[in-house]
Amino acid sequence: MAISMDGGTVTKVVVKATPGNVFAARVTNANAALRYFQFHNKATAPAGADVPVLSFPIPVSGGIMAVGAEFLGGSAEFTVGVAWAISTTAATFTDSATANEHTVILRFG
Repeated sequence: MAISMDGGTVTKVVVKATPGNVFAARVTNANAALRYFQFHNKATAPAGADVPVLSFPIPVSGGIMAVGAEFLGGSAEFTVGVAWAISTTAATFTDSATANEHTVILRFG
């Protein structure tokens, strides 16, 4: 298992360009508006209007979204690759979030 930590420099990342699993995630949001943490089953970083496999709301103003193996049924399997994004919309990736307002810690393998 690896840990992906982003210090708030990007809003989209491919963490594994081959099939993999996600075991847990913890994401913060310093913005006053709701943001969404999305998982994408792809070997490249998410692009505009990509549809996520999973999308979780991140609470506002210092809020924390955490999801673990108990929710994911052990892990979430990605057959192409493991990518994540911070979006301003839930159903598709909209790259309008401000990178330095978010941090991501991801356990994957």
